[in-house]
Amino acid sequence: LQLEHNKRTWRVEWVQMFIGEGFDAEMGFVPRKDIIFFSPEFTYRIFPGDGKVSFHNINVDTRIIYKLGKEDNEIFQGFGREELGFELRWHTRFNNNSDIRFKCNYSDFVLLEDFDPTRIQEDEIFKSAGSKFQNLIFELSYNTDRRKRLYARVRPFVGAYYDGFRSGIATTMSYRFQPYGSISVELNYNHIKLDEPFEEANLWLIGPKLDLTFTRKLFLTSFVQYNTQFDNLNMNTRFQWRFAPVSDFFLVYTDNYDTGIPSRFQSRNRAFIAKLTYWLNL
Repeated sequence: LQLEHNKRTWRVEWVQMFIGEGFDAEMGFVPRKDIIFFSPEFTYRIFPGDGKVSFHNINVDTRIIYKLGKEDNEIFQGFGREELGFELRWHTRFNNNSDIRFKCNYSDFVLLEDFDPTRIQEDEIFKSAGSKFQNLIFELSYNTDRRKRLYARVRPFVGAYYDGFRSGIATTMSYRFQPYGSISVELNYNHIKLDEPFEEANLWLIGPKLDLTFTRKLFLTSFVQYNTQFDNLNMNTRFQWRFAPVSDFFLVYTDNYDTGIPSRFQSRNRAFIAKLTYWLNL
């Protein structure tokens, strides 16, 4: 059930879902079953009309998930609240098409399965199912004008995470050299410190990317991604030939290397993939 009322300066929405324990999606997957979900949301918009600001957008969103307790679940034998979430967002867009965003995200939840929030610990180190936690993350982001050839985005964040602390930054920078293509790089850093026996985690994700347009029918995309969380270096190159309208031939090469010790830069897997799509206008 979804109800929405939208005006120029404000918007209100109510979302409600019931998912039974026997629900089976024909495509994809359902992350939660045997629940009832409520999500009221309110948005207020401010249009200054002069100055450097185009508009302010203030949004409050909540989510409440109750476990119905009808399935065989050791954590919830009966009806009980599984998760409570609250999110406050402030979005300001300037007349030069840049924008700044602030977000505060609070969640109070119960783990339904054993879980390692860092995903780098030994197998026997995890947060136990049935444990209750509260996360409170503050996030600030700034985006430059996407219409310009040089575009940048920076997003620092900090806050309480499970029984510890999390901070980090996500950045993106790209440059378009028209009409030939673009080059970009993404850099993400996460610092996670939890109570013992968890080891402190410093996670990096670095990904340069190159897009080239040779003609109106020939394209090349190549990127490299280095991920310290999984000790993996991925290289991917895709060639695309549009030989007819909405019809393409793709040739993809991908390679994954183990960057951990002692098997540094040993190939994990490698593949060549060819794909052909053709539009039949019947």
